[in-house]
Amino acid sequence: MNKEKSSISKFFIYGFLVVLFVLIVTFVIIGIKSHKKTIAFYKIPEQVQNSVLKIANEQYNKTFHPLILDDELPLSSQTKKFKKSHFLVAQNSYDAINLFKKASKKNLISRDLLSGYPASIVDSYNKKTNSSKENLLFLPFLYDFYQIDVNYELFKLSKVPTISTWSDFTTFASAISEKTSAPIIFAGGDDVEFLNTIGILTESLSNSTNYDLLINKFLDCKNDITKIQTLLEEECLPNGLLYNTLVELKSLLSKKIIPSKVFSFSKKDVLFHLDNTLCGAAFLTLSEHRTIDRQVINKYKSIYCPAIDISSIRNFSAPEYVVVPLKKSKKSFDYLNSFAQLQQTKLATETGLCPVQKNCIVPDKQADDVRYWLAASNGPTLPLSSVFSSKENISYVAEFLRIQIREK
Repeated sequence: MNKEKSSISKFFIYGFLVVLFVLIVTFVIIGIKSHKKTIAFYKIPEQVQNSVLKIANEQYNKTFHPLILDDELPLSSQTKKFKKSHFLVAQNSYDAINLFKKASKKNLISRDLLSGYPASIVDSYNKKTNSSKENLLFLPFLYDFYQIDVNYELFKLSKVPTISTWSDFTTFASAISEKTSAPIIFAGGDDVEFLNTIGILTESLSNSTNYDLLINKFLDCKNDITKIQTLLEEECLPNGLLYNTLVELKSLLSKKIIPSKVFSFSKKDVLFHLDNTLCGAAFLTLSEHRTIDRQVINKYKSIYCPAIDISSIRNFSAPEYVVVPLKKSKKSFDYLNSFAQLQQTKLATETGLCPVQKNCIVPDKQADDVRYWLAASNGPTLPLSSVFSSKENISYVAEFLRIQIREK
């Protein structure tokens, strides 16, 4: 009997020890995971993620892990996911700026970090945030850029001497319309890219002041779909801010300078046409341009979207990549300093994008041209799609405008 009791006691003791061991191991694993250093990324290309992580690992002499946020959701709806991260790296938007404003007391970034930035980028920051305070809400560190790649052989055949104005561009496209079925293309089937193309053309055809006014009117709608519907109907009428753009696209469509199927084109379709030299000119970003084989892309010349008047003051659409520290420390400042100053050449070289430092070394003429265009302009502006925080609103606005253009 005593032996049985002893056996039972040992069984419970061993069982207790096993359970205790499992609990300890579990808590250790949870502790390790909770202390894992992460950088949260929102709408950031893979090559930018890799470069950012590499710099962080070198700066802290520790391993940072990526926390990838959902591109389909507004950044402001995902704060719980990244609140324990050390840094947030995001493609900027007006939803993001509003979020940064709410967190501004926690995330103080010295304005001294803007030393060496072109005045146009500093002015653009002040304008977007409506602030010139001593501390920053976020730190811009790289720019993408919406450009036009022009088929150089077809350009020479067009006999157009240069493309300096929108009229020069459409004259070139008309001259090559019998040599290609796609004189001008863009990703008209991709809601975000189509909206951004509309924004680029509105700034070019109606001037930067009217484009800013359009941005502010959409922002005043506060993503209310009923207000957005009303605004769209008003701005598509004669004297509306979108009218010139829609009339021009209707004209190009009727003349077959843009093919009718362009409104179903994806970004991959645009790249396919470029890869196979099937078009005269294509709207795309600098980062997309970088994905094309060097031998192919040498057949194209990159230009910014020309305006009606060569003397127009420009605000070019440029996706902006920004960093925000989520934990206060001396090392956080050093890390930001690397982004803004010390590692600009490395960031530009590894990503192929445009640096913010006006005097750092760039990998090639392409990046240098974009830096010059942004510096010489009235400041980069966020793309049109960045005013909408929901995918549904972006899709609605894009389809509304497609219908307006295709209507006879």
